[in-house]
Amino acid sequence: MAGELVIGPLALGGLIDRAVAVARRHFRPLFLAMLLLQAPALALARLVSARTPGLLVAGGDPRLAAQQAPAVLALAGGMLVILFLLQTVALTITAALLAPALSPPPAPGAAAAAGPRWGRWLLA
Repeated sequence: MAGELVIGPLALGGLIDRAVAVARRHFRPLFLAMLLLQAPALALARLVSARTPGLLVAGGDPRLAAQQAPAVLALAGGMLVILFLLQTVALTITAALLAPALSPPPAPGAAAAAGPRWGRWLLA
């Protein structure tokens, strides 16, 4: 774990190698967390795709399109807000899972931090 923390520039190949190594080392908790977050995104995508045929029909009739415009804008706005929140939660979970692995090891003789590390419950 101490080998992961390097201060200095990396070439593109070194950067990709480091990212793949960290992702492989923490695959299980990252996979489980992202799987849980993809369920609401998939449900939202299904909702939007279920309304798409009606929107295509409304595109040919300006009167019908004007009637459905508020619903379309509300759906698109809601979708953007929900996807932004899901992405923020995914980024937070990823940072919480990977931060302990990227922190330098404690100095000899230093007391260990109290409490469980984030993500340990996913590994059990």
